[in-house]
Amino acid sequence: MKGREESVSNHSPETAPHPAEPLDSAFGGLTPEIWARYEPRDYPAGSLLFDQGHEPAGIFLLRAGRVKLYVSSATGKTIVLQIAGSGEVLGLSSAVSGVPYECAAQTVGSCRLRFIPREKLLHLLRQQPEFCWQVVRILSEDLDGAYERLRALRFA
Repeated sequence: MKGREESVSNHSPETAPHPAEPLDSAFGGLTPEIWARYEPRDYPAGSLLFDQGHEPAGIFLLRAGRVKLYVSSATGKTIVLQIAGSGEVLGLSSAVSGVPYECAAQTVGSCRLRFIPREKLLHLLRQQPEFCWQVVRILSEDLDGAYERLRALRFA
């Protein structure tokens, strides 16, 4: 997508971390010591977290706010796939598989997110069995949801 490269987040948020936040429920199996390495940070409206076709840098855990997930065609047409809300994990499939991001993710308003780099995520998957199973559960739920949306389209 031309002209968008420069807006891809380098994961340097606008404000300082907020260490008093509770642990994320999506990955409750991680200890407070592990979470302390990935403090939530604020991102302004319009921040591009990742872009379609780019190599996965890691995952985002959406603490507060909304993020638009969308795909764009070569001609510039855009389809919004989902508006993700608080508690959702973004970019997980690509970060685990190493396949480029299938969609783009952009903040709709100001958001608070945790970012876990891909290398750290893969290390956690190898070292933390409970965390690994939680990731498998989330990926399975995502796949089930995709099947359900396809069924709804097919029979609509």
